[in-house]
Amino acid sequence: MRLLLKAILVACGVSFASPAVAQTCEELAAPVQTATVGIAFDAIDPKKALSVCTAEVKANPDNHASLAHLARVYSKLDRADEAGELLRAIGDTRNPDALAYLGVIYRDGRGGPKDMGRAIASFEAASEEGNLFAMQVLAGIYLNKDSQFANAERGKVLRQRAADRGNPDAMEMLGDSLMYGGEDDQKPKAIDWYLMAAAAGAIAAKAEL
Repeated sequence: MRLLLKAILVACGVSFASPAVAQTCEELAAPVQTATVGIAFDAIDPKKALSVCTAEVKANPDNHASLAHLARVYSKLDRADEAGELLRAIGDTRNPDALAYLGVIYRDGRGGPKDMGRAIASFEAASEEGNLFAMQVLAGIYLNKDSQFANAERGKVLRQRAADRGNPDAMEMLGDSLMYGGEDDQKPKAIDWYLMAAAAGAIAAKAEL
């Protein structure tokens, strides 16, 4: 009887699907920090993220993290100038998400002038506040031996710190270093890092296995 009643209700347009779990602006637009925190830029659903992040900012305009995530959505929508204006309007902040994405804007020159000095300063400040995305980005800058900003010692520290805390990109970077660093006895450790990176969502790491 219950099944018959349900069939009748479905035929009348009543849905019995489980309600969708509401997602936050962080879940929809924050840069990847760990396997469970953040989303890759290419995976952002701009329409959904714009709606949720805009609502969060309107509800709490002093939430610098939400402002940073909204700026990332603007970048996804090719509204880079608005992204830059939004972040620069925050002024002084210690919010790691805001500092990290401000670093992205200065690094890429989309949403403002390209300024690697400011980018590095922003990434450093975000790293000091514990932002794993900023740590791995900064590690990549410092470990580029052809860069005028090369700083291998600092880069290795940041890469290891971010990898130890679960950042998939940092784990992949560490795997690359161990795999292609010229020491055969390090390759088993490289595989371990690749496995962890792949499990955390690093696509390129899967190709190394």
